[in-house]
Amino acid sequence: MNSIKNTRIGFLGSINAMPMAYALRFHRDGFDVKYVVDALKNDTLNRPEHQFSREISYPYPPWIIESPVDYRLATHAFAETSYTEAARHMADRDVIFLNHYGLALSNKLPRSAKLIALSSGSDIDVHCNKAAIWPNSFDIRRKWLQPLALALNHIRTHKQRRGLSQATCISYFPQGLNSIGDNIVAEFLHKNKNTKFIPRFDVDFESTGIRFSAKKFQRVRKIIIPVRLNINPSPGSSFEYKGNDLIIEALAMYSKHNPEATFHLTSKGPAKDLSFAQELCRKLGIESRVNWLKPMPLPDLLEEYYSSDICIDQVGSHWMGAIGAYALYSGTPLIANWRPEVFAKEWGSDVPIMQATTAEQIYSHLIACDDPDFRRGLSVKSHDFAKKFLSAEIAYQAFLNFIST
Repeated sequence: MNSIKNTRIGFLGSINAMPMAYALRFHRDGFDVKYVVDALKNDTLNRPEHQFSREISYPYPPWIIESPVDYRLATHAFAETSYTEAARHMADRDVIFLNHYGLALSNKLPRSAKLIALSSGSDIDVHCNKAAIWPNSFDIRRKWLQPLALALNHIRTHKQRRGLSQATCISYFPQGLNSIGDNIVAEFLHKNKNTKFIPRFDVDFESTGIRFSAKKFQRVRKIIIPVRLNINPSPGSSFEYKGNDLIIEALAMYSKHNPEATFHLTSKGPAKDLSFAQELCRKLGIESRVNWLKPMPLPDLLEEYYSSDICIDQVGSHWMGAIGAYALYSGTPLIANWRPEVFAKEWGSDVPIMQATTAEQIYSHLIACDDPDFRRGLSVKSHDFAKKFLSAEIAYQAFLNFIST
């Protein structure tokens, strides 16, 4: 281990501040780490001081370097120019984790470095997808911009794919969650037989400071639904539907059964989907029972979990995300489509997640959760399950093994 610790680690790209979970773990283990923060100061979702406030404060310590840019398509397409300063900080690194735009910078990085594609999803299944259309660039009111947007998208996709081809390790979701991403990863693994693949489906519970919440288990009063709004699938991907409309329909049914329950939904997502969801709430008569949550620092979001009786993650064709993992670890009973066709082999049959893909199934689980003893037992099982199967330590150990070879 001592010889491995001489390895200098770098991180480029920080969507959702996810890579910081691994950067902190390497830093705790005594590695020389450099992490570039590319998000603007008002971008709380992608800034590490908001997501990891227990260990990181602003101004940053020397090993965390601020080099903010915006995330527009043009910026990404011309990454070598936009992110010149960020790439310069990686000049002395032996291993570099590339997330989001980082893949597009591969030609600016030292040839001797091991490049690890640390995917957060869209950087592979959208940005490396030749057939994908960048949704934010095709406003029908601006049709004259479409040729330029197409050209920029082509440039970005070319550079992202070039970076993926130069990666010596690709870390992406387990096979079966996203067929588009699976096919792209398989394509590059076939071309580069020596490229290592590390599946990853985890959350860094230690850095977030999340805790098990001892609840009172009385009558259900608060249901949190932090899943991102995505009701009409994004162009270029058929795997983004999260079933928010089904959830709202189920809440409307449950509202008649439990007049005391309030529903706390996120407002994060495309404006058209937020408008659709708000109108659906009005149509179904639950508008006054809904509290729309704005994006917030992770510690504030965790407090929402602690005070909630039930959490609902996506029930569509996507997959359970970090919000579901937070619910499990905090002991908040979870309803979600956990994709048993993908995870049952690894997780087994005793999974403490209430499986649902329809409004009727969600409603049935909500009724079952009226029983305090049922929720109490599920709460403890959920916490134990999260520690066993969803800890970031699993992928971290795989990265250590890869670096040592």
